[in-house]
Amino acid sequence: MRNLDFIRSLPAGITIHELGARLYEALSDVDAQQQTIAQQTNTDPTGQPLPPPAIDGLTVTGQNGHFHAQIQHGGEFYRGVQYHLEYADNPSFHKPHTIDMGASREHTVSLGNGTYYWRAHAAYASSPGGPPAYHGGAHSPQPVSGGGIVGPPALLDPQGSGTGAPGEGLSGPGPIPFRTSTGRPPIRGQSTAGGGSTGGSLAPSPQTGLPEGMASLGTSGGGAWIPQLVTVAQSGLAALAATLDTGSAGLRVYVSDYDHTLVWSGTGWIFASGERAGYVEAFLVDPSPATGWQLCDGTAGVTYLKSDGSTGSLTVPDLVGSPSYLKFGVAVTGINAAVAPGLTMNSYTPTGTVSQPTFSGGLENTSSDSGGTPAGTVSTPTITVDSKTLTTTNFVTLGGASPGVNEVSHSHTASSSALTFSGSSLSNHNHTVTATGTVSQPTFTGTAATLTGSISAIAEPQNIVLRPWFRK
Repeated sequence: MRNLDFIRSLPAGITIHELGARLYEALSDVDAQQQTIAQQTNTDPTGQPLPPPAIDGLTVTGQNGHFHAQIQHGGEFYRGVQYHLEYADNPSFHKPHTIDMGASREHTVSLGNGTYYWRAHAAYASSPGGPPAYHGGAHSPQPVSGGGIVGPPALLDPQGSGTGAPGEGLSGPGPIPFRTSTGRPPIRGQSTAGGGSTGGSLAPSPQTGLPEGMASLGTSGGGAWIPQLVTVAQSGLAALAATLDTGSAGLRVYVSDYDHTLVWSGTGWIFASGERAGYVEAFLVDPSPATGWQLCDGTAGVTYLKSDGSTGSLTVPDLVGSPSYLKFGVAVTGINAAVAPGLTMNSYTPTGTVSQPTFSGGLENTSSDSGGTPAGTVSTPTITVDSKTLTTTNFVTLGGASPGVNEVSHSHTASSSALTFSGSSLSNHNHTVTATGTVSQPTFTGTAATLTGSISAIAEPQNIVLRPWFRK
C-alpha cells in the first residue's frame, strides 16, 4: 500500500493538500485490495453477500438402491459456487436431509429401495442459499424410487447444515452469518461459559435447570447471554417468556412436541418465517415421523400450536371414513351431507278427444223445383300425433352441490285425415240436385301432463385419493 511510511512519519512542513493526496492514494489501495478479496471469496464488504443465480433444474434417477442426482446450472456466477442437495420422504420436504455436493453438479448416493423427493440449490461459502429447483417441478415434485431389494435406512431427525437450525431446509452454508450464544460474533477457539462446549454449542446446562440449550437468561443490560436457538416443549414456553424482554428479540425457539419454530418479538411469540398451523394437507405418503401432524380421522380434542405459543383444540373431520371434496365458503361447518339434484320438466298434451264434425248446407236446385236436405254421414276424422322420447343427462353432485332446476323442452306435430261426406242421391221431379255446404273443422281437446323423474347423485369424475393430515 502506497504512502505507509510517509503517513507514519508525517514530515514537517507538509501541506494539507499534499497530505490529502497521500491519504487518498493509500485508501484507494485499501479499497482495491478489499474488492479483490471480496471477488475472490465471493463476499461483500458492505453487507450480506447475495447468493448465485437460481439453478436451472434438477434430475434424479434411481436403480438398484442407488440415486444419481444431476444439477443443470447455466447462469453466470463466480468461482467458488457450491451446490446443496436435499431429499425427504414427503413432497412438502418436512425435515429434509442435506447433502453438500461442493462444487460438483453430480452426486451419487445409495439409499436402498426407498422413495424420496429431491431438490437442490446453489450458494457461495458466505451467502445464503439461492432459489431451489425440484425434481419434477416446484408445483408438483415427483418421487424417485431407488428400486432393488435392499431396504432403505431409517431416517433420523435431520440436523440441518451450516448455521441453519436442525430440521431447517434450504440452509446451505446457513441463512445467517453466525450462530452465537451472546448475540455477538463467536470468538474462535474459546469455550463458552455456563457449561457449553467449545464452538458455541447449545448443549443443555444442568447447572442452571433452565430449558435445554440455555445456560443463563436475563435482560440485555445484565450481561447474561441469549442463545440464538433453544429447544423446549410447548408447556415450557410461558416460563421461558417470563425471563425475556425487548432485548431478547430474535430468540428462536424450537417447540419439539409440535415441530414448529417460534421467534421472540420482544413482547411475545410469533411464528418463524414459513411456519404455520391449522391447515389440512394431502399426502401421497404419510409423514414420517408424524410429530406435528394428525390424520383427519374424526379424532376429537386435537390440539394445535398458535403463533402466540398457546394452543387451540378442535375435532378433525373424518376425511378417511367419509371421503369428501373440498368446498370453499365463509365458515368451516364440518362435512356437509350430499344433496341430490332436482329435475323440473314442462308439461305437454299427449292425449285427448277429437270433436265430431258436422255438415251444414242445403241443396242447389238444377230446376225451379224446391230443394231438400240430403241424408248421409260425414266420416270420423283421425288425428295422428308423432311420438317423442325424452332423455335427460345425469348431473354429478360434488360436495353436496345441487345443479338447480333444468328445463327439458319438446314439441309435437299432428296431422288429420281427410274428411268425406257420404249421402244418398236426391231427385225432384226427375231433376238432379247437388248438395252444397261446409264441414266444420275438428278440434282436439287434451289433458295436460307433467313429466317427473330423478337424476342419479352417485356419479363422480376421475379422481385420486390422498391421505388428509391436519398440521398441528
